[in-house]
Amino acid sequence: MKYPLFTKRLVLKHMAFYSHLAVDNLMFFNTRFPLEKCYEKPPQNGLLLPSSSFFPLRKPDFLTIIISVCLFASADSSFPVRYRYRLSPRSPKQPFVFPTSWVLGGVISLSLSPRGIFFIKKVYNIKKKSNFANGFEPKKQTKNNINNLNSNQMNKAHNFNAGPCPLPKEAVESTIAAIRNFDNTGVGLMEISHRTPGWERVMAETRQLWRDLMNIPEDYEILFLGGGASTLFLDIPANFLNKKAAYLQTGVWAKKAVKEAKLFGPVEVVASSEDKTYSYVPKNYTIPTDADYFHITTNNTIYGTEIKYDMDCPVKLIADMSSDIMSRPVDVTKYACIYGGAQKNVGPAGVTFVIVRKDLLGQITDRQYMNPLPTMVDFRTHAAAEAKNISMFNTPPVLPIFVMHETLKWVKYTVGGLDIMNAYNTKKSNMLYEEIDRNSLFRGTAAKEDRSIMNHCFVMAEGRENLQDEFMAFAKERQMVGIKGHRSVGGFRASLYNAVTIEDVEALIQCMQDFEKLHK
Repeated sequence: MKYPLFTKRLVLKHMAFYSHLAVDNLMFFNTRFPLEKCYEKPPQNGLLLPSSSFFPLRKPDFLTIIISVCLFASADSSFPVRYRYRLSPRSPKQPFVFPTSWVLGGVISLSLSPRGIFFIKKVYNIKKKSNFANGFEPKKQTKNNINNLNSNQMNKAHNFNAGPCPLPKEAVESTIAAIRNFDNTGVGLMEISHRTPGWERVMAETRQLWRDLMNIPEDYEILFLGGGASTLFLDIPANFLNKKAAYLQTGVWAKKAVKEAKLFGPVEVVASSEDKTYSYVPKNYTIPTDADYFHITTNNTIYGTEIKYDMDCPVKLIADMSSDIMSRPVDVTKYACIYGGAQKNVGPAGVTFVIVRKDLLGQITDRQYMNPLPTMVDFRTHAAAEAKNISMFNTPPVLPIFVMHETLKWVKYTVGGLDIMNAYNTKKSNMLYEEIDRNSLFRGTAAKEDRSIMNHCFVMAEGRENLQDEFMAFAKERQMVGIKGHRSVGGFRASLYNAVTIEDVEALIQCMQDFEKLHK
């Protein structure tokens, strides 16, 4: 049988079409893709533009050519390959029948044609997530290095936001993939049922990652609940305040927690640093032994102070660790409950974590207000006996939990655990504080012994206050994002959460030094 000879004009005109057919047949794809989804634009000058989100084309190699020639020589032109194909965006779908020999001839011509090679290289060099139609080319990522996590930089901006904040690039990229196709189900993450086996596995793995990273004993339950830590300001006294509670007031968030607790009974504020704008952590206070629990906020995001140790407490100790969780090792056994919002070190906003001793639940007996507890407020509702029902009383916030799952995998497998994470965070923090103390234009605001390794607050030095707006604009020009201080205090705040890199810190330090040189 005589096979058709393809001219250069025909190859150019149907280059993309033939390449899709050939890859589909020769690479043994299990799923047939409708070609009308393969193109982002109508044909231009007789050349169809392939969608980069479909699949990337392989670079031509001699093996492909040899296989194509062999198959082409043995092909039976009576065996048709059928596809539905639109001649134009407005035309109806029409069945096209192409003999196999046409397909194989096309791939040979494509592989051997100089223009075909150029075209394939152009498509191949564009990442799957890029938009071929608008010509966007993403920047190359740096190579991953466990000893130096600077590869986490996703773009040239240096993000110091106080929360939400930077996430590991691995977590972001795997989440994007799951949104498109979760667990190879063909259904996106935000479309799946939370009762599918794949999602139940994610929930179980996420709880296990928490246990592994923080050495959480089996007599503690780990809950993932919708909302934020501010919601838990109410849930904590609802579940634990029977007669009286004690609170340490070290900042705005601790003060808000006190306000919610007072709805359920008497609250004793054992100490407060409000007298000096929460610039220090109170010391030498006495915890009342008749309190049902003692509540602390371990990290003060607005004013930049932190309790960096696990204290001994004569009563049940409860901690809001929203902004320093997973930044350092914690002795969980010293706490009755640890809780917080995820949007600092363990994921995006929308989900909270609660680590609670199981035997302490359901102990409210004497309180008149909200007793019995409403179903959704009661932690026992979510701490189900059967593992697959934990945190699944209602539909959980699947997207934030999945990001949490991927972020904790990064902490465990890429970073290597909380000891290494703590060393890395301490190194970043010391670098920035050394520059704040050295630089003649700035001064820190928190007591040095209580400085947070997460949130670094500083202002212009005395007599230099008029330079504040100028420095803010100067830093913005150099891609420093999120360094403006909280609206209630002003100044500057650089938050160095887990995913912030040393490269980011070095860029901020250089920015501060350059600004100093301008005003010496």
